[in-house]
Amino acid sequence: MRRTAWLGCFLFIGTLVFGQQTTGSASGPPRETSSAPAADQPPAHPVTPAQVHELLELTGAGNLKNQLMRGMMVYMRQSFPAYMPKDVVDDLETSLENADMEPMLVAAYQKHLSTEDATEIIAFYKTPAGKRVISSMPLIVQDLQQGGGKLGEDVAHQVFERHKDEIEAAEKQYRQTHPASSSDSPK
Repeated sequence: MRRTAWLGCFLFIGTLVFGQQTTGSASGPPRETSSAPAADQPPAHPVTPAQVHELLELTGAGNLKNQLMRGMMVYMRQSFPAYMPKDVVDDLETSLENADMEPMLVAAYQKHLSTEDATEIIAFYKTPAGKRVISSMPLIVQDLQQGGGKLGEDVAHQVFERHKDEIEAAEKQYRQTHPASSSDSPK
């Protein structure tokens, strides 16, 4: 589940690139901005904090963050040991929800996007197609989370099936060398 939540986050970032690439004319290839640096070099004119804030507002990044956080918390709650106090888990969830990600986001955007890029991306997100991408993103992320979870289960089942004899032998050996306890059984 955690991987699919991060996949959704990466997909969201990918829409920013899609937004930039679709600003070319319908008859020709996407325009390249003259300030576009190599992928490993920061732009000469980094995106401004105001542009990052506008991008985050336009894309509903706060809603996406909340959706991803809920998915991550479901995974984390399942991963915690049974004895984890509820108030600790609740405090973690509240602290994550209140974490200020904006400085980190601004720095990341400034490392990779120019003011010119941001201008074109913002313009795209104000078009009907850009608005459709934004409004569809939570549903796309939800589909990816569900599909990714199902894919993960299917792949795990196939791997466990291929190694069934090995797993059973390891379990038998483990049970012979360790006394039975409630922590040995799956939740």
